[in-house]
Amino acid sequence: MKREPARSRLSAVPPATTEAARAELERYLIEHSQTLLENLRFYVVRLGLAPEGEARAIALEVLQEVAVEALGHAARFEPGRQPLAWLLGIGMNVIRRYKAERARQRQRELSPAYLATRLPLEKTPSELEVFDQLQAAASGPEEEVEAEEAALALLALVDQEDREVLHLALVEGCERELLARQLGISPGAARVRLHRALQRLRRAFQQRATSNLGAGG
Repeated sequence: MKREPARSRLSAVPPATTEAARAELERYLIEHSQTLLENLRFYVVRLGLAPEGEARAIALEVLQEVAVEALGHAARFEPGRQPLAWLLGIGMNVIRRYKAERARQRQRELSPAYLATRLPLEKTPSELEVFDQLQAAASGPEEEVEAEEAALALLALVDQEDREVLHLALVEGCERELLARQLGISPGAARVRLHRALQRLRRAFQQRATSNLGAGG
């Protein structure tokens, strides 16, 4: 027997049934919002969208998206079913969308052109600002292979010593204390090394860009 298209099946749902489903979902969202939030917080951490310390704030954003989507597609929910499982299914899709968007953003941020824009020679940021920018751009899911390759190509512009500290900070996302331990030096010395390496990287990138423009002209 030929299956009826999904759109036709949805349009065939009686308005009274849709309203009943929406009312049940609204009631559940109001009465059990904390339960849903805690479940979403768990999956935000489990799926790698955010660390434990940031998970609740991200879960609140996800919860808002879930409420909007659930009420907007109430016709797909059958009254009498368990709302939690259905709402969590929507939540998982929202979390995956957030992760995909963050991956795309990090890939853009790891491009040499983006780094050159954010770290211009004439407006040198402090070591801590630079470190936070690079760490945010580098810490991502495993699917960011292309972004990592772009970062490695960028690091090839400097010597081995600078490449070591920049690789730890930019590609591996080492925080300040961990960076110092990996290098076997004090945190203060690690900050100085990172700052100087970043300065040389910016100069090397600008020189390459200038050379390319000259060659093109």
